[in-house]
Amino acid sequence: MEEHTHEEAFIRYILEQLVDDAEGFTIERVTDDLGVLLKVHVPRPDMGKIIGKNGRHVEAIKTLLKVVAAKHGERCSIKVIEKEE
Repeated sequence: MEEHTHEEAFIRYILEQLVDDAEGFTIERVTDDLGVLLKVHVPRPDMGKIIGKNGRHVEAIKTLLKVVAAKHGERCSIKVIEKEE
């Protein structure tokens, strides 16, 4: 079984609730000196569900992700990318 960090597990749970195909997105973790960047690759039909009207969903997700990461002493951000099919 694949092991996920707290941040990845949180993002995976949130996105599974929003999208139609819970297996359709992937999460890529990139770490550098600024912290952790979670690149979420999402199929085109689910992009709008994650971004939300005027970006409200993704902004709320970013805020909550920062709280989860801070609780574990880390800095984390998210980038939503349209998945190439």
